[in-house]
Amino acid sequence: MKPQASERLALAALLCLLFLSSCGRGGPKSFLNQSPPEVSVAEWLNTDKPLLLKDLKGKVVLLEFWATW
Repeated sequence: MKPQASERLALAALLCLLFLSSCGRGGPKSFLNQSPPEVSVAEWLNTDKPLLLKDLKGKVVLLEFWATW
């Protein structure tokens, strides 16, 4: 029994709908316009005293994350 063109078209449409429905989920939550979480670090490179992010409000802060794998 050979599938007809209408059956193939229906199957293709169903597969497309399944694919597109999985793509439509929302992305990760945006953190724009929210306060950053507090960072607890034992040692900073440029200061000997404890440093909190709230003390740096209004200043440019560069955080570099790296790891050796």
